[in-house]
Amino acid sequence: MSIIKKTNNGEKMGQFSVLHINKYKSLGGIGSHIDRRHIAANVDPSRTHLNEDSVYAFSSEMNLEKSVNKRITEGYAQSRSIRKDAVKALGIIMGGSHERMQEIAADVTLFSAWKQANYDFVCQEFGEKNIVRFSLHRDERTPHFHCVVVPITSDGRLSADHFVGTPTKLRAYQDRYADIMKKFGLQRGIHKELTKREHVTSKDYYKTINALAQEVETLTEQIKSSNLFKLDTIRENLKEHITQLKVKAMEQETQYHYATVGNQTTMDNYSKRSFQERSEQEISLAYSWIKREIPLADFVVAKLGWSMVKEKSTKRDLVLEHPTHGRIIVPTRPKSSNGHWVYSLPNQKGGGTLIDLLRQEKWDWEMIKALAHGYITTPVAELIPKSQIHSVAQHIENPEQQEVLARKRLEEVKTRHTTRETYLERRGISKATYQSFPQLKNNSYQAVFGLYTGFDDQARLCSTINYYFDREGESRKYFQKDLPRGLAKLSSTIEATHIVVTESPIDALSYKQLKFDSGDINDQKQFEKTMYLATCGSLSVEINRSLEKVFDQAKAKNQEVILAFDNDVSGKKMARELEGLLQEKQCRYRVELPEIGKDWNESLYIQGRDHAVQDFLAQDKLYGFPQIKYEDSILHKAGVLQSDCDGIHLKAEDRSVIFGLHQNIISNQRLCSTITYRWDKSGAERQYFQQGLPRGLVMLSPEKDVRHIIITKSPLEAMQHRKSKSQAAQALYLCTCGSLTKGLQKELSQVFDHAKEKGQSISLVGLDDRSLTQVKALLKEKKCAYNVPSNPIKTTGIHTLLSKVAYTLRTLFSMDSGSTHGDDEEEEEVKKRKTRGKGI
Repeated sequence: MSIIKKTNNGEKMGQFSVLHINKYKSLGGIGSHIDRRHIAANVDPSRTHLNEDSVYAFSSEMNLEKSVNKRITEGYAQSRSIRKDAVKALGIIMGGSHERMQEIAADVTLFSAWKQANYDFVCQEFGEKNIVRFSLHRDERTPHFHCVVVPITSDGRLSADHFVGTPTKLRAYQDRYADIMKKFGLQRGIHKELTKREHVTSKDYYKTINALAQEVETLTEQIKSSNLFKLDTIRENLKEHITQLKVKAMEQETQYHYATVGNQTTMDNYSKRSFQERSEQEISLAYSWIKREIPLADFVVAKLGWSMVKEKSTKRDLVLEHPTHGRIIVPTRPKSSNGHWVYSLPNQKGGGTLIDLLRQEKWDWEMIKALAHGYITTPVAELIPKSQIHSVAQHIENPEQQEVLARKRLEEVKTRHTTRETYLERRGISKATYQSFPQLKNNSYQAVFGLYTGFDDQARLCSTINYYFDREGESRKYFQKDLPRGLAKLSSTIEATHIVVTESPIDALSYKQLKFDSGDINDQKQFEKTMYLATCGSLSVEINRSLEKVFDQAKAKNQEVILAFDNDVSGKKMARELEGLLQEKQCRYRVELPEIGKDWNESLYIQGRDHAVQDFLAQDKLYGFPQIKYEDSILHKAGVLQSDCDGIHLKAEDRSVIFGLHQNIISNQRLCSTITYRWDKSGAERQYFQQGLPRGLVMLSPEKDVRHIIITKSPLEAMQHRKSKSQAAQALYLCTCGSLTKGLQKELSQVFDHAKEKGQSISLVGLDDRSLTQVKALLKEKKCAYNVPSNPIKTTGIHTLLSKVAYTLRTLFSMDSGSTHGDDEEEEEVKKRKTRGKGI
């Protein structure tokens, strides 16, 4: 198939593919053009019936703008509103050089294949759901496609930058499109950076044509009937003008010829450099992966004919021997500095990595790349010359024997009751998160997970994976020897409604705990209805096959699949691969990446560390508060008994009271901050939240099981209200201590969900109007019943009483004015601000 045509002077010219992408904020003009609601001057109406639209059934009753808005309504999943000036659609024009496109259109079979290839390209790059127009125009000079896509991302954002935000992304589209068009005789055009050319719009093109027509009109306007006797003069003038135009045309053609030759040479050099850089980068990544991910000793013994010399080997170093290459020494763990598996030569300097041994066995680059990228579909040993294969270990093929050995390995893990933290707890995973899963065993130094295959009907145990800490405290893993890889599966006996796929089972458990702690999922039943699967590494052929079966069942049972891979290059690559498979299976799915950290376990660690810091600072504030006898405190002087303070995190001194604030009230309660109430010498009350820490709720815990939940504003009011109510022994008081932040609304939302499930009553007492409105809206959203007492007890008197007590004791405060109390730093800061405001 030729992609070359000849010009009039015999020079050869290429036939190029055309891909152009526009951003649209408004769609009226382009919509009228694509849908032929307006017929432009370059359109032949007699051929309009030949036009096609592959998605017209979706939009036959609406214009392009309505189609785009419909897709945004369906796909946009963010809480914030869309900006008025946002890019709502991308317009993609696809075609090729005129001569070659005419040849393609003339061949029915080839034209059909070209159309399908274009549709497959935009589906792959932008997502089939995002396509709102895919129109073939054959009523213009050259057949071409107009495709309009709405830039909705997989996580529900409207983002044109995600798709076409940089010149690099645009060049990549051009490269990939050109690769697809090669089989149709269309090649990649020269890069814009090299040609220095700009795209000419239809409007500018026809503006130029009209200008030329005007020039012709000017040249010929002298030819009139009244000037017949001057024809010779006019003829000479025209000849002169035509000659000048020809000279200009020849000059332009000559310049174009040399520019094309020069640009082609530059392009060839550019392509060579680009190819070389890509190859070097690919080689570097492949080599790095092999050095880190493939245990050297296991591989060379299994695949390259080495054997272990047992009498010379130790727990620290293995001595391996080869009939031809002699002996090498291989450490039993990789280097801590870079994670590479290495070897050394005995009694002499030198050594290397698995790459060096593969080169020694005459492996070429293609074979190494296949090993690194997991593209091998046949055993690695088949790629090695037969004469060099000495012994290759084989997996146990019998399924029953696989299950027996895997189950035996799980039973070997002794789970003794001890005060020491288990391996999973040392990774930040609580017992409540993992204890319900029978597919794992865990003790103080290791966690072992079952691996499963055969997801056609019922998953079958085929192997295990072991996680442990080495002597340096680094986390390591290994698969059970001689058994095949499989998917780690964590699930209960309840039929699953959600399937979460991660890279490791540790990440799966971390994901579960993060979701529960954050309150995104606070229904235990929903957790029980979730199945967690982990690939335990890269996507091999068998892993892909198992996941394909899982996705088939997910489609049949209408289960939602959540791809929760690592937030790194390999994790995103695996997510993209499985996203394509899910789209092919037409499954419900979403993609989630950790907001912080490389993977979900690191994210859990960082969050746990932050929570630990918050707890430490809050505890430090509480226990650093001045300690006095309760009889001398302001609470006692106001008539509050010490027994009234039971179940409350507080400390009181002579003119201030501090309370602990809590988060995760329902799931995993923890101290997160403090609030201090302080009365100055005049009796005025001030309250201070601990700086730099998040808001929480003050809790007044009941003596018995909770049957009532009472929401109030002040913990002081709650203490007096509890004292006056007979059912207070079974009431949990939660105090907002002011206006409701988004965090507090989320906390209360979890509380209300739990109360609804347990049948607990809810009462709202002493809230200000704004807070009362906010809490009522939350309760209405959760469909929870609640009670607002019509004649609530006047609880606000406690604050007035405390102010009077403080005022009465002003003499005592005056005596103590030279000393600094627990929270005087806040009062001093207020004074400093006032002083600065006066300009002193």
